[in-house]
Amino acid sequence: MKKRILSIGIFLTSILCFSACSNPDTTPSSPTVLSTPVIRYDNGTILWDEVKNAEKYEVSINNEIFITYNCYYNIPVTNDQLPYTVKVKSVSQTMTDSDFSQSLTFSARLLKKITNVSMNFNHNSDEYTLSWTRSDCEKYTICINQKKYITENNSLKTKSSDYVTGENIISVQPLGNTYDVIPEASTLSVEKSQPFADTSNIRIEDGCLIYGHNSIYSTNHLPSGKTNIIQISNIEENKIKSDGPIFSAYKVSPPKITNANLDLDRSDSSTWVIDIDGIASSDCEWIRIELFSSNDSFIGSDTCYKLNNEFGTAFVINRQHSLPYIQVVAGKTGCLNSNIVTKSVSY
Repeated sequence: MKKRILSIGIFLTSILCFSACSNPDTTPSSPTVLSTPVIRYDNGTILWDEVKNAEKYEVSINNEIFITYNCYYNIPVTNDQLPYTVKVKSVSQTMTDSDFSQSLTFSARLLKKITNVSMNFNHNSDEYTLSWTRSDCEKYTICINQKKYITENNSLKTKSSDYVTGENIISVQPLGNTYDVIPEASTLSVEKSQPFADTSNIRIEDGCLIYGHNSIYSTNHLPSGKTNIIQISNIEENKIKSDGPIFSAYKVSPPKITNANLDLDRSDSSTWVIDIDGIASSDCEWIRIELFSSNDSFIGSDTCYKLNNEFGTAFVINRQHSLPYIQVVAGKTGCLNSNIVTKSVSY
């Protein structure tokens, strides 16, 4: 009987031992060492991801220790180019501190903020030049309505198409090496004019460019003897010119005047005869001549057509008029008139 009880006891013990060996405790032990931060750099700031269970972080800058409870640290960069070696470790009172991160070594300086940002307006050539005081940086970053430009110069030429109607915010910042600290941008606000309310029915009448309800578009600034591509824009002081419809038109070359002589009318001693001849133009159909006294009083006008590739006419005026001068403009059907040419009348 004792042998049987002993055998049963040994058997049960064996089962318990086997059961214990075949079902081990799979619960992992808790880590005792904090993870090491992985650092990165962004414009004078060291950053890293949060380390689980870390209570704070030690930041070593050139072997000097700083404490932070954030996942970043602003390096005290100055205007002088100085070397920096930075590393970070995570710290906790209940766990073992991590090792320091891999060191980040670099040179950096705080760039100076850009000053005196301004714009020069040249509507005729469609050039709007930004400029600012030169800084001690390598390049500049200019942002116009979130579009970026980079230049080595302290100026940038832009066009009206680079801007939107209404307010435009322009920012300028210095650009240095990878680790230089870029200051806050300097900004300039510039308005772009609203388009004309009515730019429909664009046409040429009597050599003038007309749009809308008989509004005249000045073409004096356009080059002569060529087809011009014209954008009818609203131009206001200290604003970028507006967008507008595009129109093409040929502008006639200005005439050349050889003679404008004043002679006594032999049939009437109280009048002068003004002979005007030798007026030549290479690409026109007609010439309009206007006569003025020296005090700018209008005396008379005449339109004449080409004869033997030249134009000419004569005026008879009262001698009470002071010594006159003439203004001549050349024209052609469907084209813009030439600029006005002025010539004094001689005896």
